[in-house]
Amino acid sequence: MSKLRHADRDPRDEWFWSVPLLALAIATTVFGVPLLLRSRLDRQIDYNEGWNAFRQQAASVWQPLYGASPDMAVTNYPPLSFHLLGLVGRLGGGVVLMGRSASILAIVLISLVAMLIGYRQSASRAVAACCGLSWIAGIEFWTPTRIGTNDPQLLAMAFQSVSLLVFLSGSGKTMRTASSAVLMTLGLFSKHNLLALPCGLTVHLLLKRDWRALVVWLSAGLVTGVVLLTASILLDGRFFLTHLLAPRLFLFHQALAMPTLYATLSAPALATIGIWIRRGGIEYISSPLVLIWIASLIEIIAFSGGDGVANNIFQDAILLTSLLLPLALQPAARRHAHRNDRTKAVLALAPMLVLPLLLSIMAPPNWRAWQQATRQQPELRRAVAFLGARPGPVACEALLLCFQAGKLSAFDTYYVLDQIRLGRLPSRRIDDLIARQQLAAVEVGAPDDPDTGDPADQPRRLSNSFMRALWAQYRPVMTTGGMTIFIPIVRQGMSGNR
Repeated sequence: MSKLRHADRDPRDEWFWSVPLLALAIATTVFGVPLLLRSRLDRQIDYNEGWNAFRQQAASVWQPLYGASPDMAVTNYPPLSFHLLGLVGRLGGGVVLMGRSASILAIVLISLVAMLIGYRQSASRAVAACCGLSWIAGIEFWTPTRIGTNDPQLLAMAFQSVSLLVFLSGSGKTMRTASSAVLMTLGLFSKHNLLALPCGLTVHLLLKRDWRALVVWLSAGLVTGVVLLTASILLDGRFFLTHLLAPRLFLFHQALAMPTLYATLSAPALATIGIWIRRGGIEYISSPLVLIWIASLIEIIAFSGGDGVANNIFQDAILLTSLLLPLALQPAARRHAHRNDRTKAVLALAPMLVLPLLLSIMAPPNWRAWQQATRQQPELRRAVAFLGARPGPVACEALLLCFQAGKLSAFDTYYVLDQIRLGRLPSRRIDDLIARQQLAAVEVGAPDDPDTGDPADQPRRLSNSFMRALWAQYRPVMTTGGMTIFIPIVRQGMSGNR
């Protein structure tokens, strides 16, 4: 992909970008502010928050993350983010706050990297700004629950985006190529399924037949990977790969629905980029950014069917689309601007206005949700105190509630249900905990009685047999923000945790 020279910059190339820039700036601010405010509240934003917090806390005291084979829970992420955020959280603020802050900082860092790459490719400050703001808009639209959330994916993407910037600026320099590979591997050891960037860059070097750079790239990545793998096994346990590769249910309807959803709502951007690549020919197709973009789309198709996969599977594609769409629109808009046809120049940038329009429509519910969560803070803290004071084991569907209460959940509801559906775990092992009243308290996300309520309203991570046993042997004592805490029903002649 050829780059514009800075000497080619013309003031007429800049003014017509003011419309999408202003739209992006306003929409991302109005949509994003309540998401940032939400990150300061106690309420769980995403199921993974509590799951990550337990592992970050364990890593902070050097408790092995993979010391035993998976049973009622699994640690199917690499350990690097757990150790980094566990260390920072131990220094002050706690792992949840530090994890949420790291997520926000990662989004900002990736946006800055997108701007630098955009400027490098376009020689236009306006195009560069659009690249950075488009990334934020895309994240807000597709994965709002991952903004300000204690989850390692954005941290991993920050490593990989900096790696991409170093790679693009290296131009065959050995040290930069090696540094890029090291950073890319650090990203993979934070979230192992982010394969689009390393695969795209590897294919680029193969097509370019730059064998020296390819050897440096692969060698540096392999050495870093071996060091991190060895450290993971020595420090965190010999069952590292058993956890990382633990099987999960494959959902065929989801494997079709998620790529279809992304392709449908991203159709204007995908079509624009596709036409631009076709016009650019083999030079564009073999360029690093285009190859990574193609790999990110393949990544969506390949991984969408896994149980537990969410819209964060789109994030690599969001980043590359935010880079390529402004670059794809620049030639046409520039051509119209040079002809002094301002109307057509602005219209040429219409695909840039799709996300700002959608975000503007979706913004009001964000503010209402933040206000509601703020009002529920006292109730949530009472629930945490109640759960923490209960003697004996507990189970939480909202794992962060158990974490805040200082209680380890007796099992991971998502993993257990997934393994039951796979036939790898008998459901009676979980149901018997309830039937025998062996848990002092149980928190679920939806309190509907399965015998009278709509099955569609049942908690996604708890089976109907579990819920029937729960309603038979336990009673609800507290409900807050959609979460209900149950305790055993005391019956004469029965024993159990009361």
